[in-house]
Amino acid sequence: MQVHRDIVLSLADNMHSFGYSRAGILKRANIELDRDLDSTDMLDSEKGIVVWKVIYELSNYPIIGISFGKNLTFSNLSWVAGLAQSSDHLLGAWKSFCEFSLLMGDMFFYRLEESKDEITIEYLPNEKWLKQDAFTASMACDHAMSLTLLISAFLCGQSIKPKRAEFAYNREKKYHKIYSEIFNEVSFANKKNRLIFSKATADMKVLSANKAVYDHMYEFCLNKLKSIQHKEKISNKVRVILNQKNNFYTPKIEEIATMLNMSARTLQRKLKEEENSFKEIVEEIKIEQAKNLMSKGESTIKEIAYLVGYSSVQSFSRGFKSREGVSPGSLIVK
Repeated sequence: MQVHRDIVLSLADNMHSFGYSRAGILKRANIELDRDLDSTDMLDSEKGIVVWKVIYELSNYPIIGISFGKNLTFSNLSWVAGLAQSSDHLLGAWKSFCEFSLLMGDMFFYRLEESKDEITIEYLPNEKWLKQDAFTASMACDHAMSLTLLISAFLCGQSIKPKRAEFAYNREKKYHKIYSEIFNEVSFANKKNRLIFSKATADMKVLSANKAVYDHMYEFCLNKLKSIQHKEKISNKVRVILNQKNNFYTPKIEEIATMLNMSARTLQRKLKEEENSFKEIVEEIKIEQAKNLMSKGESTIKEIAYLVGYSSVQSFSRGFKSREGVSPGSLIVK
């Protein structure tokens, strides 16, 4: 996993309100930009997680991510900033950072869904991050969700609130009022982190809309995305896509290949060159997702098998035991 330098720097800069400088935060996190940045301005995810840990250690404030969201900075969008600012309406701006989330790193993904009356933005920390440190991932969700509202308000020149906000984690009751003040109607311990907006809000005009700039920035972001993807292993790209898949459904190799702008045969060949296969990666992702569900202790073996995309409990048990050496029933939380 990786995260864009501008996001990490923005987090460090926000600590000035607690009396800490950017340099001080980076030093505590053992980050040296000249040493740790790659050619695409990305930092290893371990560094990003350490920054969040340092922030919490120094502030001892579990909802500090929301506080950071109040300090508007477009640097959190890295290269996507210009695209969002030149979009015609809020929906277009939201689509910008959903489509080009990889330009901000692969620690965090966004998914947008449209219905007749509502627009939903889902916030998805990388599964690996959730397994490694679910608390810092939840802090980042607070940050991303509150930042969406601040950026939206900046773009259209007036306060923006969703119809409701849902969080996949819990927060102490004493903080619930703060969430309600920012997000309107809120609920915790849901299956997803998401903001639900009315269609009228999504249709609000962006004050700095400029089609010529938008077209230029879209091409720029597209080229940046291609350059980043070109450096990654194909197997890792496949894993990223599969980790974002909806429950109950596993995409076919033809669908994944189309998303990667290649034929299924080419994808198979490239995976083979990396000593991998589509079937093996799919099985790996399913088992990892199943283990994550087991650790929560909220679902039965049958439910988990269905949730991660197996056609039967028997096929799930066989696949699980083949990879893990034990049956799924021996690991599920009672």
